Amino acid sequence: MVSLGIQQKVLALAVSREHVAVGTGGSDGTQGEVFAWPLGDDDKRNARAVWEHADPVQQLLFDPNGEHLASGSDDGGVKLGKLGDDGFGDYKQYSHGQSVTALAFTALPGRGVMLASGSDDGEVRVVTRTDRSDVSPRNLVKRKGKIAGLAFGPDPGLLFVAGEEGAMLLQMEADALRQIPLTGHQGAVLAVHADVVGRVAVTVGADQTVRVWPLDVAALQHLVCANVGRNVRPEELPAGVRPTAEAQCPAR
Repeated sequence: MVSLGIQQKVLALAVSREHVAVGTGGSDGTQGEVFAWPLGDDDKRNARAVWEHADPVQQLLFDPNGEHLASGSDDGGVKLGKLGDDGFGDYKQYSHGQSVTALAFTALPGRGVMLASGSDDGEVRVVTRTDRSDVSPRNLVKRKGKIAGLAFGPDPGLLFVAGEEGAMLLQMEADALRQIPLTGHQGAVLAVHADVVGRVAVTVGADQTVRVWPLDVAALQHLVCANVGRNVRPEELPAGVRPTAEAQCPAR
């Protein structure tokens, strides 16, 4: 057990293979902090303050490899830090217009990580951080209402979005963005999770239904074909799910 010895409320928790992190907020709704310490270390002296936000920290997440930590605050700020000799002190930051309500990570083999963030005003942004580049946020979409959840698919170019306006799949390219609605829920979608190993995504709606979205190549081909209304060339699909020939729109 680790006693942090702090006065703020703990509002967020994240765990990697080697570290634990918590996000806090003051009882008066001001100032949040992020604390992190090595997993299995019971010495509270090693639970160091990593960084601060002006408002409470509501979102906290490690990347799949545990080398990066991201936090999102009610002040709209997102901070992204990389593990180093001084913990996660080497961080970069950017801002949303309103409270940060969702975070999602995906690893970029040999190139770093990609972080997606969503906010209370329906904004979705994505940043890439590598050893050779700084954080440069890219605005993806602005939806109606709160973003409730984000999840990357089996390819870094696929991002699932859940929120008050429903669910959608974003297909991201270097200079293009395809927005694919995921129909079936009635009203808001409250959460989304993607299992990239099992190649499936799951969404939960305010209509009390759960929908499963296969992420195999054929299923993704169908989603893209239905969105564009024609067969699609291999280069029009993300590299991680790209067929070897033109994708024929299956009849369903």
